[in-house]
Formats: sequence, C-alpha cells, structure tokens
Amino acid sequence: MATGDLKGSLRKIEQGLRLLNYPRDVDYTVLLKGDPAAFLPIISYSFTSFSTYIAELLVKCDVELTAKSDLRFIEAIYKLLRDQFQYKPILTKQQFLQFGFAERKMQIVCDIINCVVKKHKELSNSNKVKSQTRKKLRSLKYEVWSNCGNVFADPSGSALNSKQVDTYSEIRIFQSTLRNLITLNNNKRDINAFITVYGREP
Repeated sequence: MATGDLKGSLRKIEQGLRLLNYPRDVDYTVLLKGDPAAFLPIISYSFTSFSTYIAELLVKCDVELTAKSDLRFIEAIYKLLRDQFQYKPILTKQQFLQFGFAERKMQIVCDIINCVVKKHKELSNSNKVKSQTRKKLRSLKYEVWSNCGNVFADPSGSALNSKQVDTYSEIRIFQSTLRNLITLNNNKRDINAFITVYGREP
C-alpha cells in the first residue's frame, strides 16, 4: 500500500473489515486522526474473535491478549507478528500508540488482517487434511476387520463375513473375540459361537 493516499487506505481498511465480518461500528474520522484507540479493537478482534483456529494458535503459543494495558497488548501483538507471521510493522510500538501516523497504522492493520486471514486458511486446510486422513484410517481399519471373516469358513466353504462390521464398537468386539479365539487355541465350541455371531444372517 503506497503512502500519500488516505482515501485508498480507508478503502483497504473497509475491505479488510468486511473480510473479517467485523461486527462493530467504526468511526473513520477517528482513524484518520491516527487515534490508537480506534485501531486496537480491530487488531484484538482479528486475533481473538475472527477465527477459532487463530484463537487456538494463541493458546498454543501461550499468548494472552485480554486484560492488558495498551502497551502490553501491542508488545504481545508485535511479538506474535514476528514469531508466527514473520511480519515486522513499519512503526515502533511507541509510534503506534501515539496520535498520528494514520496512514501507516491503516497499512499495519490491513497487513495484520491479511496475515490472519491467510493463516486461518492454512490452518483450516490443514485441519481438513487431518480429518480426511483420520476418516481414511478408520475406513481402512473397518475394511481390514470386516474382511477378516474370510479366514473363517463354515463346512460348505462359504465366507462368514456376510454381516459387515459397521461401527467402531463392533470392531472392538470383533477384535476382542478374535483375541479370545486365539488364546483358546481355536476351541471348536468357541469358533462355532463366533460363526453364529458374525458369520450367518439370523
């Protein structure tokens, strides 16, 4: 964002606030004065309320932003921006908390919004991949255990897996039963009981 264009900076701020779904009213005349009190709530919302993924990141990084003085808040924000977003604001902490520097503060806030939205998307996509991986593992486990019935056959030679294991608890029961059969050295009576439960339709 080039300096010397206050109207352009205001448009960028407006776009960023829409991106955040920022719920509060913003006094743009106060922003133009460079009043830090107008910028701090936007920054706070960006990190604490916009995204649960970002809020969880703060917890993971042991960053607390509530119940702090303006100076302590900005110190925590600058450290977070440096460590987690590799971003260094163009103003010092002291300059940010002074009146003035309106356009540069708008630039910093816009950069923060962009950083937060980008990180939110990264964490969201990562979470989707993990979730899909867990589903695939559960599906694979189901497939392995449901096919284990092929190991056991009745006298006619037909497979005994006509009843499909369709829940996790049933898989656990299946595993436990199988372990018991092995422990009992394939006792014929227990195998017949196993076949009765898992191998044939009622």
